[in-house]
Amino acid sequence: MLRRMRTAARTLLCFGLMVLLLIGLGTLCITQMADIRRNGQIIELNAMPRQALADELGLNLARLRTLALQTYAFTTEEDQDYITTRRSELSAAVDHNLDTYEKTATLVEETQALSGLRFTYQNYLTGIEQVDASVKNREPETALASLIALRSLAAFMDDQTRVLALLSKQEAGRAGEDGAAAYSRARWIAVLAIALATCACLILAWRFSRSILRPLQDAVECAQRIANDDLTGTIDSNGEDEAAHLLQALALMQANLRSTLGQMQGAAHQLARAAQGMTKPCLQARKA
Repeated sequence: MLRRMRTAARTLLCFGLMVLLLIGLGTLCITQMADIRRNGQIIELNAMPRQALADELGLNLARLRTLALQTYAFTTEEDQDYITTRRSELSAAVDHNLDTYEKTATLVEETQALSGLRFTYQNYLTGIEQVDASVKNREPETALASLIALRSLAAFMDDQTRVLALLSKQEAGRAGEDGAAAYSRARWIAVLAIALATCACLILAWRFSRSILRPLQDAVECAQRIANDDLTGTIDSNGEDEAAHLLQALALMQANLRSTLGQMQGAAHQLARAAQGMTKPCLQARKA
């Protein structure tokens, strides 16, 4: 098939196929890298921020519990004003944490944990307000009883924040495992693709060089045979490329030389017969 194409077109075809192989290999590698990057983004943009948010939420809730103890322990008006202001700031921070987490939550377990946490958190705020009211009314026993009642709510909030952190950690672990699997898969696919592309390039280069060198070798052998006065050989000039045109020219030259030599041999035989015919009368005349 290659011999039916001109050398320029054949060269363009072979190198074009090699370029396509390189493009395909590069596209394959980019696709596999995109899979690895996607898993990395899950960790970077989803799991890790939510884990940090869960830690921040747990820290703000812990500060709020400490503030509840301070509400009972510090009863001066100045301390109570500071505690009230600080409680408002922490409540706003916890609300912001919960709202942000709900916007990024992707798992059903996370949604359920956030729902339970928000409900318990609202009850906890109500309990702190009761402690604050009891302290202001000079009812320390009632305030202590309300504070003790908040322990179960605080424990439940701790559990829910740990659940959120654990879910985020598990998601990051799954994404990491998927990334490692994608890397391993990409490595083997890349090795296989490189091996196949290398074999294809070698076969293509072999076929390309053979399609050029083989007819040139035939042309050299034909020229050497003709130079050695051997005009009996058969020249295979099939094809449409430049080498085939050269072989066709050599075949035509061989045919012309063979025809010319045949004509020269015929002329020589005629001259020999003519000379022989002229010699006989001369011999007879001498004898007479």
